[in-house]
Amino acid sequence: MPPPPPIPPPPAEELELVEETGAPQTPPPRPPVGVFACAFTLLVAACADALEVAFPLAWVPVDIAVALLLLLIWGRRWEVAVVILPELIPGVSMFPTWTLLAVYLTTGQVLGGKGK
Repeated sequence: MPPPPPIPPPPAEELELVEETGAPQTPPPRPPVGVFACAFTLLVAACADALEVAFPLAWVPVDIAVALLLLLIWGRRWEVAVVILPELIPGVSMFPTWTLLAVYLTTGQVLGGKGK
């Protein structure tokens, strides 16, 4: 049985993407979100928490709508997943988790949080 053929080297384009130090490259920073988006996030979150308290049986569609809106505004963020977990528990949904997330996201944006 003949030996397998040697593996060809990677194309030159791929070699140019690797830094000379060999360290992994960090992803580019996220673009800043505007003041309107921050205010809209706070408004949506406050309305969602108020609706969950006023209409406890409507928590599923409210949570889905808020999660989708926040993902549209802020992009994929791990913080949204952290908030969805307690929202799935019926009694915990009375706690204003969406408002806390909105304050966290907008405060980090306004204060110039990096790497978020």
